[in-house]
Amino acid sequence: MVEDLTGKVITHLRDRRPLMRDPETREHIELHLLDTLAAIISGRVMPAGEAAGRWLETRGASGRSSAAGSSTLHHVEEATFVNAVCAHADESDDSHEPSRSHPGAAIVPVALAVGEQLGSSGDDVLDAIGLGYENCALMNWLTWKTDRQRRRAHRATHGLASLWGASAAASTLHAFDDDTMRSMVAYTGQLASGLGTWLRDTHHIEKAFAFSGMGAWNGVRAAELVVCGWPGVRDSLDNEINYFSALQLEPAVEALERAAKSVPIVVETNIKRYCVGSPAQAAVQAAEELSAAGITPDRLGAVRVVLPEDLAYIVNARDMSNINVQYLVARTLVDGTCTFAAAHDEQGATKLEVAEVLAKTTLIGDADLEPKRQARVEVDLTDGSSESRHVFPVRGTKDDPMARDEVEAKADDLLGMALAADDRARLIEACRGLDADGIKVIGECLRAAHDTGVYSSIAHG
Repeated sequence: MVEDLTGKVITHLRDRRPLMRDPETREHIELHLLDTLAAIISGRVMPAGEAAGRWLETRGASGRSSAAGSSTLHHVEEATFVNAVCAHADESDDSHEPSRSHPGAAIVPVALAVGEQLGSSGDDVLDAIGLGYENCALMNWLTWKTDRQRRRAHRATHGLASLWGASAAASTLHAFDDDTMRSMVAYTGQLASGLGTWLRDTHHIEKAFAFSGMGAWNGVRAAELVVCGWPGVRDSLDNEINYFSALQLEPAVEALERAAKSVPIVVETNIKRYCVGSPAQAAVQAAEELSAAGITPDRLGAVRVVLPEDLAYIVNARDMSNINVQYLVARTLVDGTCTFAAAHDEQGATKLEVAEVLAKTTLIGDADLEPKRQARVEVDLTDGSSESRHVFPVRGTKDDPMARDEVEAKADDLLGMALAADDRARLIEACRGLDADGIKVIGECLRAAHDTGVYSSIAHG
């Protein structure tokens, strides 16, 4: 057991802050800010976002923070919660594979809501986002020693990571000192929660709560308690009874050294090219490549989708179309590309041509494939030949990142579900070198979010 692990985690975050001002890191933070805002605003018109809106209507508190789809300002906790649920209403938000987390969906809503509440500068909001990503990864690395443990955990790694990331973002904007941070760690640890049962969610609502809403909300709640002067124990990560022992685990203290040597976490966090479940990304890209090579549905005999065994179960024949890898591959082979509309077409599997390809499509979990976002799609053709494509890395991941114009194009497409063209342009511009005026524009665009009919036409044919 390392001595004073609580203090060392706090010191680590303080020491990492200067890295958040590095120009390359700043560029990444701005892109993840925009990508998450697109997820929030588009997510507001989806089922999870609509559920968050109905909850908000029952609340009476007012404040200084913007909630997606609401024309009035709200208490920081309520705005944070609504925006975080909206951010993971779909599979469009970012993900950090090494820590098995979706950082942006929880951290960006916290930074924006607290930033509005306090009148923070653009630099401070961007610092808060970057440090949120840092703590998100570090705490999951400390909690689970191996990738396999994180993948098989019955506790929701995404929920716990979101909580600790949200906590760091809120603490940064409140400018807590090292001593106050000990209380923040104490109350954050008390609020730690989340179950891996999200895998059985068929509506993407409880999943949005577990992945982002709960952690973001609790992180801000912990900060509000500390701001009011609530003292917490000084050593929540240490001694016989601590955060890790409550999870029946020993902290992987070597993670501190790993985190200290890591590039900024936001730099290695994936931005999705396709709005589908993360393990399906590579398979969809492989199907697009096969189509581009001239493989047409009438030439298909059998289709095999090969994924790493430890990831295949997540996207195996799921009820939600955008997490069902067999449907996504079959639809992409028919259409030649994977669009948002096709991925979210809940009746897509019943279309005659898609159904015919889907009947020929099988999923294979390969234990020898490293459990990363990779896939191999193999097709047997009616002339007796075969073709295959293996995709790694996936476009949008740290090894094949999208350029700013690609991220902005993705954002503009998603934002079209809930924002007019002028507002979309203003929002995209606001995320280029964020300043106080940009934060104001972001708030205005969040409040202006409304159903433009695009998603409704997709969801209801």
